[in-house]
Amino acid sequence: MLTFDQLKFVVKYCVLTVVLNIGCGILVPLLMDVMTNIIADDSAQAVLTSESLQSFCAWIVMFAFLCWVIWEDGKRNTAYGRFDLFSSIICCAAMFLVYFAPVLFMDHATEIPKMLLTQYFVTSKWVNGSDYTSAVIIAQLLLIALLMAVYFVSHAIYLKKHPDV
Repeated sequence: MLTFDQLKFVVKYCVLTVVLNIGCGILVPLLMDVMTNIIADDSAQAVLTSESLQSFCAWIVMFAFLCWVIWEDGKRNTAYGRFDLFSSIICCAAMFLVYFAPVLFMDHATEIPKMLLTQYFVTSKWVNGSDYTSAVIIAQLLLIALLMAVYFVSHAIYLKKHPDV
């Protein structure tokens, strides 16, 4: 059974994943398009406006922000004795489900919801642009694996600095 702190941890990362995904999926490509107006070179503009590059950059920005947050949470959870494998696994599963579940409705969606879902999955297009299901699975599993590695490294470094915890 999850404690209230563990439940709060899981819900925080699920909401943060959705909000960052939407924000990065909109803002990063928009900023890259603005940058193309500054650059006069046509070949550089073609590279910057590439959907795959914009998608990868959005994924990297989302990962970097989540990485920073989870690094701090790893230290804090270790310091307060709340670091445990069970809540980490539940958090990973919930983050994956929150991100993956909408792709199941992609084929059955009408025009406007399909357009919204396409925008929601911008951060995964770099993996496999045409097949959203595999792209979402691969991108999200990679994200979660890297974030959990950061979480455990943060824990280990904190324990090394503070062996009395």
